[in-house]
Amino acid sequence: MLNRIHTPNADIKGIEARGTITKEDYTEVLIPIISKARAKGTKLKFLIHFGEYFEGFTSAAAWEDFKIGIHYINTFERIAVVSDKQWILNMSSIFGSLMPCSVKTFKNNQLSAALAWLDSGDIGFQHKLDKEKGIVVAEISAPLTSD
Repeated sequence: MLNRIHTPNADIKGIEARGTITKEDYTEVLIPIISKARAKGTKLKFLIHFGEYFEGFTSAAAWEDFKIGIHYINTFERIAVVSDKQWILNMSSIFGSLMPCSVKTFKNNQLSAALAWLDSGDIGFQHKLDKEKGIVVAEISAPLTSD
């Protein structure tokens, strides 16, 4: 089950994973959050917390996760993944390296650090595809960091 969680900043959207995550959890909880941000033209600062009660994903949920990642890839500014399950942290690091946004992993006892990272300043880098010219346009608006 995915549940929305309260965050100290309205610009940060968060969900907690408990039990076994299904495709319906994605369609009922996650997609509305992402769709709303996309409709507004805003980028998401997103927290996903896999706490002690998280058990796993159904195969349909894993496929939905992949499809969402492809379809909404440019909707995120930053993603913080919080878990003590090493396989979650490893997969997040692997797929995070393919994302056009910053993805950082944290242990469960670092939840407040994850929120602080999401709430930190502008990452200073935006990019977009100019389809007409066939080029990528990069805009640097602040000092760049390793994020």
